Amino acid sequence: MKYCIGLVIAFAFLSCQKSDLIDDEVLEGNYITNRLFDISCVYLRDDQLPTLHIKKSSESTYIFTITHFLPKTTAIAFKSVHVMPDGLGYQLLYQGQPVGSWKNIAGLGDQKVLSFTLIEPNTVTSFVGVKK
Repeated sequence: MKYCIGLVIAFAFLSCQKSDLIDDEVLEGNYITNRLFDISCVYLRDDQLPTLHIKKSSESTYIFTITHFLPKTTAIAFKSVHVMPDGLGYQLLYQGQPVGSWKNIAGLGDQKVLSFTLIEPNTVTSFVGVKK
């Protein structure tokens, strides 16, 4: 009987441990860049700034959709972006390769800056911004 009670207590304790995975409500949502994060946006109006929408697709996998508004509106979706904790915040992986991070930057208070850069043979897709 004492053995069973010990197992129940151990199980309850272990099941209440904090996971290293990210809080979905914190990561998921809409992100926007600004002229300080992305110098290529210096001449854009606020409604023309690139945006990023993040939606969870599984335990540690997300769909990142980056939308650019110039020269025409285009949205690029990256499925299966993995989020892994590291010493400074979180690392972003796409197709097994590091493509960015999500971490606090000195001087921005509690806001985490998300950076994403994917270099492919014919294109470079990047986004740096904070949650709206």
